[in-house]
Amino acid sequence: MSTGIADNEFLMRCACFSSDHYAWLIHEPDDSRGNNLKGVDDDWYLSVSLAHFGFWKRVRKALRYIFSPLSLKYGMTAEIVLRTEDIDKLAEFICMRRLPAELEKAGAAVRRG
Repeated sequence: MSTGIADNEFLMRCACFSSDHYAWLIHEPDDSRGNNLKGVDDDWYLSVSLAHFGFWKRVRKALRYIFSPLSLKYGMTAEIVLRTEDIDKLAEFICMRRLPAELEKAGAAVRRG
């Protein structure tokens, strides 16, 4: 199940429910090789935004970025390119952490049932 604009994007929102705190996980498949079954050369991007700036502060930052980009120490967003190995480790990490909780829920349901 994907939440986003396209099937290759996943939108994650912060637990604090702020509309300014979100992250995109974007998958760009490598179509140059034709049939890419393993996805070895796919690109993965993680774009995080923690910005909480008002309208005028955003305008000032945009003007500073246009006229003096080196004067900004920190941006409003950050983006990193993830390696395929990191994606595999991330998936394994999530499965390892979620599996015990799911097994516990299933065991509790069986004991009650």
